[in-house]
Amino acid sequence: MFLLWAFCMLLTAATELGPQSWQESVLRRTAGISGTLILVYTSSLMFIFRHFAGAIAHKLSPIGMLVGSSILSAIGLFSLSYAFNFLTAFLSATIFGLGIVFFWPTMLGVTAERFPKGGAFLLGIMGCVGNLAVAANSYVIGGIYDNYTLQNLDTTVRDKVVTGSKIDEDKLKALAKDEREKVDLAIEDARDKGARMPFRYVSILPTCLVLIFSAIVLYDRSRGGYKPEEIRAEAALASDY
Repeated sequence: MFLLWAFCMLLTAATELGPQSWQESVLRRTAGISGTLILVYTSSLMFIFRHFAGAIAHKLSPIGMLVGSSILSAIGLFSLSYAFNFLTAFLSATIFGLGIVFFWPTMLGVTAERFPKGGAFLLGIMGCVGNLAVAANSYVIGGIYDNYTLQNLDTTVRDKVVTGSKIDEDKLKALAKDEREKVDLAIEDARDKGARMPFRYVSILPTCLVLIFSAIVLYDRSRGGYKPEEIRAEAALASDY
């Protein structure tokens, strides 16, 4: 069960922190606004709403709260990929921000409650898993961005400036001034279109989480609902010796 939970940590961390690290690069192109401003806004939402996490968790159960977070994250990320101005980006970021608010602390909290014998060791592992996911996800997002940028280039332009899977700056500099200006415009347009795709792909991750967390909720209900693991009885037995 812990391996499944660690896999969920991979997906939640990639959903939360991967897109945040790319907001400036993406939203500056797609919506013409500062991604840093959106990052500050979503971080503020996280700061405020995490103060209410306990009440929500008691009402829905921690896993139920994660189901709701996954739904909002998927909707928010997918809509962010279509944002075209400040208003659409702001509304999409609000949905996304509310979705990721409870991911990291709830994953650690459930780890502590469901696997108490692991103690600080398992919590440390979960943190490491989350950070690894962020590093890998940033690389994948960059790859998606570059791949769709090249796909949106006209074949003629691609033949002139692309080497392998990259835009060759040396080939670009070798073009005549008038031709280079046209190619630069074509590349910028392709980058604008390619920038929309990473968030659209990453939205698949929280969609998968909806299915996984929903299955865990059903499993918990079959056992009488969400219950933290107790180790008090074992501790009492150990004290008798």
